[in-house]
Formats: sequence, structure tokens, C-alpha cells
Amino acid sequence: MSQITLNFGLVGLGGITETFAKDILADPKERGVSDVKHNLVAVGSSSAKKADEFLQRVGAPSSAKGYGSYEGVYTDSNVQIVYIGTPHSHHYHNAKDALSNGKHVIVEKPAVISAPQMRALVDLAHSKRLFLMEAKWTRFFPMLQEISRKLHSGVIGDIKLVQADFGQTFVGLSPEHRIFNINLGGGSIMDLMPYPLIWVFSVLYYHPDNKLVKPEVRGASCIKNKYGVDENTHALLKFPGINADAVCTTNINIGSVSTLTVRGEKGELIIHDLPLSRPQSYEIRLRDVNHPSPDNQARKVEKFNFPIPNHVTIMDDNAINAIILNKKYQPLLSILKGARNGFVYGADINVIQGVYPAKARTITIDDEEYRLGGNEALAQVTEIGESVKDLSINDWVVMGASQSGTWRSSAVLPSKDLIKVESNALSKVHAATLSINPPTALRMLEDFVNLKSGDYIIQNGSNSAVGTAVIQIAKAMNIHTINLIRERETTEKTNQLVTELKNLGATHVLTNEEISQNSKQARESIKSWTQGKELKLALNCVGGKETTEIVKTLSEGAYLVTYGAMSKQPLTIPPGLHIFKNLHSVGFWMSRWYKDHTMDEKKTLISEIVKLIENGNLREPSHQIVKLEKGQTDEEATKVLHDALASTQSSKILFEIDE
Repeated sequence: MSQITLNFGLVGLGGITETFAKDILADPKERGVSDVKHNLVAVGSSSAKKADEFLQRVGAPSSAKGYGSYEGVYTDSNVQIVYIGTPHSHHYHNAKDALSNGKHVIVEKPAVISAPQMRALVDLAHSKRLFLMEAKWTRFFPMLQEISRKLHSGVIGDIKLVQADFGQTFVGLSPEHRIFNINLGGGSIMDLMPYPLIWVFSVLYYHPDNKLVKPEVRGASCIKNKYGVDENTHALLKFPGINADAVCTTNINIGSVSTLTVRGEKGELIIHDLPLSRPQSYEIRLRDVNHPSPDNQARKVEKFNFPIPNHVTIMDDNAINAIILNKKYQPLLSILKGARNGFVYGADINVIQGVYPAKARTITIDDEEYRLGGNEALAQVTEIGESVKDLSINDWVVMGASQSGTWRSSAVLPSKDLIKVESNALSKVHAATLSINPPTALRMLEDFVNLKSGDYIIQNGSNSAVGTAVIQIAKAMNIHTINLIRERETTEKTNQLVTELKNLGATHVLTNEEISQNSKQARESIKSWTQGKELKLALNCVGGKETTEIVKTLSEGAYLVTYGAMSKQPLTIPPGLHIFKNLHSVGFWMSRWYKDHTMDEKKTLISEIVKLIENGNLREPSHQIVKLEKGQTDEEATKVLHDALASTQSSKILFEIDE
């Protein structure tokens, strides 16, 4: 194999950058690499003199250039990749400048000091087809990879707890030192916490049985020093996918003693080496699982050594060079273009307004943060990373995760958040609305009450997208529906809506006014319709007085499932219904369901909806298509949306976005 060469430029010439430079200049054969070569071709500092002194100090070749600015490195045509070792608070702007000048980037940890900054850099790197990575070399160490393999194969049994600690004694430093300066991203979280998290995520998050289920933060605390930065920090994480816990601790007062302990049913894996960023040995301590005392017994101890040449800030040479030179920058991502068909829901507007419990995806443009709305879309895959196995180019996909930010013409998203759709029976409107309203209807019909053929349910908001889906899915299940609607401006319009719902399969239709103004008569009608059958399920997306009247029609042990509050009125339930009828009042949120379920379960759900459509049991929702055309100004596009919102009450708005 021919040797691969990569030319580095360095900015921010502090201690870690000096260490990195010396590793670049070391012979790759010292770490068992023969087909990769790194050149140090340029460095940038606040003055040319400092840059030249740095080059002399690290033993750089005479051909390396020293610049009195970072810009010199960014614009040097010989530089392929820029390493950024500046203070934490400068990382974002330095990385942005390097990427903007067409350079690949490795940026010291923490790569940025806020999530919006990271998303902005990722978007910029992808738009320019450039490599961007945070310099956490620890994750590439053979020892970490071996430990992960052993733990994931069950060497100590099911993992119950991971404790990861990284402490360093920062003494004899000026109060102006970056570690004590909050404006430079000082403190233990930014400086040290990335390393405990590397180990915890390698062991637990990437455990095959966890299936990439995100951890829950169960607790966090910090103690600040007199300079206002966190000197001691604790984080408690729960990984529900494998029912394991993690405790991450950092401090800048005193060094660690034992840096990593992984506890399992059969024993422990322990790292005593310091620091946790580059340990060189670990031990496995196994116990006798049949011993009557699980804790008070001798362990069978085996130690493993992994000496590290130099400091080895050079990450996985082969991987990085192959990624950059072969332009494979999305190992776990899919690029979606033509994400043209995305619906607008009332909840989407609430999310952007910041009054909804879900947070909108944010993007940063010219250093200004914007909220990006949209939960649903139909999109086509145009590029995939080399590790993506379940999708192919030209596949059509829908969203399998909430708040994907679908109001855009293209996106780069993790393949784990996408669900492939293959049915020829789907229109683009059907496909673009697969993942929220119909699944909400199906889950509410199936998850709370064991409904049987011929049973009745009652719902309000029946002409909403969920309500019409409930009507159609219930009909396919041979479930009868009693449906409440709001009276229209005229009797003619109300009758027209009643006819539309009955054409969809509604069994009976009442108005909110009928049940609230003449509740006794309405209950008598419902009783005659059900002919003595129990009414065990009510679906509520409105709230207010009408819902209180609905609850009074329910049978003993029934469920009231609330999934919306369109009236913005409180939900009032007489205590007697809870006491004497054992009423169950619960909430349902599709976003939570997606969060709590695996991708296989999501795919099964979507396939059930697709089957309903294929069998002719689920029509397109009422909608209007709004085209956003290339070349429109922000003001023009905003007016188009405002006009569409003003012109429709019950129809959904479908964006069709021109690229």
C-alpha cells in the first residue's frame, strides 16, 4: 500500500498543541503505522516571532512556515487540515474560519461551548464536504476498544454501574489562567468532563443491548470556586436501554486515584492509571457467582498492559486519513435532499414559540441562532455514510424521531432516526404524514383499553387530523365512534361537516353545544346508540366543559386519554367519577412514545399505518399544498405561510420546498 500524507497547520500554540506537534513529527512506525505520514507545514500565533520559536522548540522541518496570524494558516495552500488548540471559548470561531477557507478541522475538546455552535459547525462542514472532529484521541486507543469489546461480550456479566473520575491538581497558577477564567470556558466540566463521558458512552451508550437509547440525567451538582468556575462536578446518568447507571466526576483541586470502575454481576473492570485521558493498563477482577457472599470474597485478578508511545495525540491514523482522502465524512449519517413534503401542525408553531414541552432544533447562521420547525416530512436519500447499512441512495424515508427540523429542503440526519417507506400505494401526502397523526390515533385505540369488535368509543376534536384518523382506523377495526365537533357559522356548514365525517366512517356525530347545553338529552342519545354496551374509552384534544360532559357518559373503569388542549380551558373532572367509577385519566404524547420505543417498534408501527392505507382504510388528511420557491426572500416566504395559515382552519399545510 502506498503511503498516505496529510499536511497539518496548527493554531493556538499552547502546551497541548506543542504535544500534538511533537507527535506529528514522531516516526509513525513507533506506534506500528507504516502507511501514513504527517507533515507539519504551518503554525499560526499572535506574532511571527512566537510562531518561529514554536517551530524551533518542537523540531519542525525548515520548510514549515510560521505566521503571525491564524489567517495565514487558514489560507496556506499547502495546509490540508487545521488543528485548533486555542482556549475553549475561541474554538467555534477558529473552526468556523478554517472550514470557511476549505480546510479540514480537528478541534481540541471541548469543540465548542454550546450546542448551537456545534450544530452550526457540523452544518458548515457538511455543506463544504469537509472533515470535522473533536480531538478526543482517547476513543481511538486500542485499550479502550478492547475494553469495550470485552465488556459488551459479557466478561463481567450484565453491567450495573460505571464510575468515571478525572481530577487534576491545578496549583501555582495565576488567577488569570484559562482554567480559572469563565470567559475562556474554564472549569472542570469543559476541561475534564469529556474524558469520563468518553468512557461511559463507550461502555454503556454503544453497548449493543442499549441500541443507542439516550441516557437520562438523574442528577447533577457542582461546587464553584472563588473565581466563579466549577471546581468539582458530579453527574448521574441512567441508561434505560440496559438498566445501567453511571457516575461521572471531575475536579480541578486534586488528582484522581482510581479513574474508572465498571461493575457487573460477575465482577469488575478497573483502570487505576492516571490520567483517564491516556491510561496504559487495566485489570479484570472476577468473583465466584456461586459464592454465598457476592461482595466479601477474593477476586480472580488479571491485568492487561497497553504502553503508549510518546503522548499519542495523533488519533487513529488510518481512519482519519481514509475519511479525508476518500471523502467519506458521514459514517453514521444520511444526507436527505428533496425533503420537500413537510406538514405544518399547530404544535409546530407552539414549539417555535417556545411554549411547547419539546424543543425545536436550532441552526446558527452568521452567528445568530434560529429555531427550525417541523416534525414530519417525506424525503429522499441522496448520500449515505459508509457505516449506514439499512438505507440506500434514492430510498424514500420518513422521520423516526421528534423535532427533526423538517422545514428545509435538505438535511444531514442520523440513519437511526429515519424509517424507510416502500409502498407504491402511498401518495406523497400520505407518506409525509405517516409518523404523527395516524400513529397517535392507532396507539390510543390499542394501548389503553382492550377494544373488541362492536365496541364504542367517544372523542372530541373529531374533524382534526387525529380525529379523522381515529374514525377511519376504528371503522377498520369494526369499532363504533361517537364524535363531537364544534358548530360552524351556519347550520349548513355544520351539516356539511357531519356528512364528511360520516363518509369517513363516523357512526354518530354530536356538536359540543348539544352536549354542553343539553347534556341530559345528549347522554340519553348516547345510551340509545350504544344499546347497553359499555363506553370504555374517550379521546380528548379539547378540554373545557364539553370534555367534562363526555366523561359523565363513560362506564366504570373507563379511560379518558388526553392528547391536546385546543380550547386552552382547564380539564375538570368531578371527584365522584374517580371515586365511584374508578375513572382513569391519562395523557398521551406521540413524541414520548417515539422516545421510549426502539427503532424496530417504530418501524412496526409505521408498517401498520401503511397497511391501512394499502387496504383503502385511511385516506389522505384534508390539506393544502404551499410551495416555497427558490429565490424567495424571507419576507416573501413568511407571507406565503401567514396567508396559508389564515385561509384554513381544519386543513393541514404541506410545504413543498423548491431547492
